Amino acid sequence: MQREGVHACLERPDDEVRDGLRSQISKFAGQVADAEGLTINHEHPERYQVPLRRQDSLRALLDEMGWVSSEEDVHIDQDLHEWALIQALQDQVPVLADVLYDNREESEFREGIAGQLQELMPLSLVVLLRSQANALLAAA
Repeated sequence: MQREGVHACLERPDDEVRDGLRSQISKFAGQVADAEGLTINHEHPERYQVPLRRQDSLRALLDEMGWVSSEEDVHIDQDLHEWALIQALQDQVPVLADVLYDNREESEFREGIAGQLQELMPLSLVVLLRSQANALLAAA
């Protein structure tokens, strides 16, 4: 029996999710560059496959969301994009938390960052719970 994909709805997809995806794409591009720097890897193209697949996964989610902000809701197949969404959220939640901590004296700026963080937290929780539920179902 094949399950229908579970869709997460991002109301006005957050730029923070996009920023997280771009950051992670850059990270895996760095891994490709590092692999390229090792001459021995030129004879082993399979050593590039993992970071390239991960970049492709991140880019696919960014393509589905749209690369620029939009006023439209975006429905994401969480089963298909779970890994990329988790990576984006894991990238951005700590960044926003650090910005809040580093700017304790600027209350107006902090309010904006706190609002962004509050928007990401429910999505993070839903994605995490869905991921854990999938893992439990697969193990059963």
